[in-house]
Amino acid sequence: MVCKVCHDMLYGHKGRRDSGSQLALSFWHHETAENVKAAADDAECYLCRVIDEKLGSVGLTRPAGPERSWLLCALLQRFPRYDGVYRLDIKLEQSKTTIASFVLRQNVLSNVVVMDQDGGLASHLQTTPRSASTSDPEVFNLAKEWIESCARTHAKCQTASSTQWYPTRLIDLRFMPEDNMEMVRLVSQKDAEKRDDHPPFEGRYVTLSHRWGQVEIPKLRQYNRSDFQTSMLLKNLPLTFQQAMQFARELGVRWMWIDALCIIQGDEQDWLFESSHMDKVYAFSYCNISATAAMDGSKGLFNQRDPRRKWFDSVSLRTQDLSGDARVVECTISDLSFWDEYVDNAPVNRRSWVFQERLLAPRVLHWCKDQIAFECHELDRAECRPEGLPHLQMKAGQLVDQARLKAMDREVGKRLRELRLASLHGSFRSKGLKWMVDGDEKLYLYEVWKRMVEVYTKMELTDERDRLIALSGIARMMTRILRLDGSEDQYLAGMWQNYLASQLLWYVNDAEGEGKEAQPLENTRPEQYRAPSFSWASVETPRGVTFPETTDKGILVEVQVVRLSYRTEDDMFGILTDGYLVLKGVLRRIELTDTEQDQGPLTSIRQSMASCPPAALKRHITD
Repeated sequence: MVCKVCHDMLYGHKGRRDSGSQLALSFWHHETAENVKAAADDAECYLCRVIDEKLGSVGLTRPAGPERSWLLCALLQRFPRYDGVYRLDIKLEQSKTTIASFVLRQNVLSNVVVMDQDGGLASHLQTTPRSASTSDPEVFNLAKEWIESCARTHAKCQTASSTQWYPTRLIDLRFMPEDNMEMVRLVSQKDAEKRDDHPPFEGRYVTLSHRWGQVEIPKLRQYNRSDFQTSMLLKNLPLTFQQAMQFARELGVRWMWIDALCIIQGDEQDWLFESSHMDKVYAFSYCNISATAAMDGSKGLFNQRDPRRKWFDSVSLRTQDLSGDARVVECTISDLSFWDEYVDNAPVNRRSWVFQERLLAPRVLHWCKDQIAFECHELDRAECRPEGLPHLQMKAGQLVDQARLKAMDREVGKRLRELRLASLHGSFRSKGLKWMVDGDEKLYLYEVWKRMVEVYTKMELTDERDRLIALSGIARMMTRILRLDGSEDQYLAGMWQNYLASQLLWYVNDAEGEGKEAQPLENTRPEQYRAPSFSWASVETPRGVTFPETTDKGILVEVQVVRLSYRTEDDMFGILTDGYLVLKGVLRRIELTDTEQDQGPLTSIRQSMASCPPAALKRHITD
């Protein structure tokens, strides 16, 4: 349900103030943070619950000024491009900071309509979840339903080959009773073949994404291999491992792959071999179980929760004076920040290695802090929205469809290209820039790659030497996707030979914020070599790298030679030891002048055409 203040605002336009826009209606909301919390707790208002959580996350509990002008300026906008879709922004009046954004979508519920006593549509439709813990059978059954439905009906989520592939080692989850203790064991393909026990694996296997953290966890070593292959006492494993195995058994799956238990730690040869097969380990799995909210292995998957806080709501929205509309529509409410906060920015998904695990697995089940969520190549779900989450997000102040990286196809690349241009040029189609999207369709897959790199380089990595290796599984899969798309290409230190010239235009941000508020960022080179300086992988930057909007049209340099050396010969996805490239272009002299302006530091570039006539330039770029 929604509280009286929210209902009166949306339905009765109470508290309205002049917004100065025909596309927006502006209202005063609750007068104090205490009122917001009371509405969230007592009235169980969905909008106020989210607002209360956001206020708590920024540490704001009391008004900063006169109560009536403190919180909350609620801005209601309609976006003509999306029929029946509205946006509700909740702002702090004094700072103009948006603390929450909601999407109100008309007539999107598939649930049975519930009428209230007065014959009107009920303001709240109860939906999952109802249980007080994510370990409840209700949650397990819902998760199994999502996974099985995806495996049965989603064409994009099928494995790349009809022939089943298995990792070198898997954990056998058939619990072996020994003195009333539950045991699991490690099984190795090679050892089974030596015993003529072939095939050692049959059926499906699942994988686990987890954060190692600071706690000590059991690890496979050369000295304990035989012990692990004999048995591992379940209660001696981290809670996350135990609960992941419990759920895998509920799925009816016998085998599980966990990095700490299936790769020999401290053995470089085994690590190099296994890391070169990460694309297959995850791509051929039935499902990736993700300990999304857990900071380390001791936290487990399951959490207690108040299920009422996960119910979504339906509201009556009066559209009078909004773009000429004068009607009442029923809308469901979605929190725009849900997926970012609970999934994308959750502890485990800030890790670089997990980034490729999410993208490579056909389906991922996230155990979030108070609900489960699911993603595959075709859709996203959560307990609060089991029928599927809308992919609407805010970009440059506009409501847009978010392209899903996990799909990794041309359509996603085209959408990403549109978003990139829209953020830089506004409505690029009205400014004669449509050709930048509708040109060479083969560029679209490379747009997907560039966006993946932009996301990946913002993530955490314990050993910076792994910067390219932790992405190599996606690079291997990308090679196969490009080949199926008719593009033979070569992977070059995090980039691709086709369209390489435009990929060289990556850059790092040297400041966070804008103008006088900008704070310098420290971007450094790694102590140990990992990539030539022309590659984005050669820098360490807290804000990641960015690719400009440039396509290969009008590029003024030509890549003539690229030479790379690898620790493992001819493995273009492996560890680099050296590299260089040769560019051919035209030389112009420029002068760089540092100036101070109101907007902050600015570098002025002046090209001196007369002092240096055009000349062929061939520059040998190395480290």
